[in-house]
Amino acid sequence: MNKMLVLALAVLLFFNVAGTGYTYTLYTDQTAWENAVGTFATETFPNSIDQATKITFESGIESEVLGTLHHPFHNLVTVVGSFYGFVNVTGNQDIVWDFDSINSISAFGADFGSLNVPSGLTVTGNFDGSGDQTASIAGTIGATSGFFGLVGLSVFDTLQWSSNDGNEFGAGESFYVRNFSYTASSGGSGPPGGTPVPEPTTILLFGTGLVGLVGVRLRRKK
Repeated sequence: MNKMLVLALAVLLFFNVAGTGYTYTLYTDQTAWENAVGTFATETFPNSIDQATKITFESGIESEVLGTLHHPFHNLVTVVGSFYGFVNVTGNQDIVWDFDSINSISAFGADFGSLNVPSGLTVTGNFDGSGDQTASIAGTIGATSGFFGLVGLSVFDTLQWSSNDGNEFGAGESFYVRNFSYTASSGGSGPPGGTPVPEPTTILLFGTGLVGLVGVRLRRKK
């Protein structure tokens, strides 16, 4: 077995496994996300909501601060059309959105702004039904504002907003959300136009397969 054949088999194994083993798909193109999910509803934050530890949007989505309110832009709709939040790196001021009152969702997408990049704002949820996964909103968008969408493999009923960055206000960051769209469909099986995030087992399988192929090559050389 020559080197080129070993390499070809390794690449084939990677794309065969990684193409099917993923936990969720990320989007920065709003049109691609909309095409992937089909029907969806949108929370436009049409009315101002005073700051509080727990607030409820017009759609019924509940937003709750896990700790204490930190500053004036923390869990409120102060400008019609925009939700403002603050999260810190220690997690004691994370914000959780609960979808129980409107049913679980399997996808969401929105315009985000005031982000710290390249790290910063993250979102955590049980996107594939096997346990919580965390996606970097700031890292995916790669800019201080833009569209971020996610399509999971199963329904989930909470989203937790957190931060990996302590640059702003010394301990975390403020951010805003506009036009939060969501769908309660049962999840996709490879929606197009996005970036699939592989399962940890996918990477393990790839590594195992590659090691096996290299082993075959070395044994035959002896």
